[in-house]
Amino acid sequence: KDVEARKNQLKQLTEYIKSETLYGNWNPSIIIGDFNSYNKYIWDKENLEINLIHEISHFKDLSIEEAKPNNFEDCDRIFIINHDLADYKLSIKECYFNTEVNLSDHKPLIAVLDIEEC
Repeated sequence: KDVEARKNQLKQLTEYIKSETLYGNWNPSIIIGDFNSYNKYIWDKENLEINLIHEISHFKDLSIEEAKPNNFEDCDRIFIINHDLADYKLSIKECYFNTEVNLSDHKPLIAVLDIEEC
């Protein structure tokens, strides 16, 4: 049931992102959080790829990029979603863990982004 709940969580997020796009919100989006998904578990990896990354990448004019520190194996994620009709585009320059502070049971991720006019 845990895997099914995580799958539904990603489906709901994906549907929200797609619905916002249909209403003309073409600005880039930054999605940050604990996705309860680890790459070391095949069902988690497939769930994230199928229900979020693949769905967003194949929806109209959207593209998605994931910020990953080196040797990334954590359930916290940062995703950048760009729309082809936006005036600007975000891209990930670098990503790393903040080892100085723990905000919860996870080390916070920090991403440095580039902004490019389209």
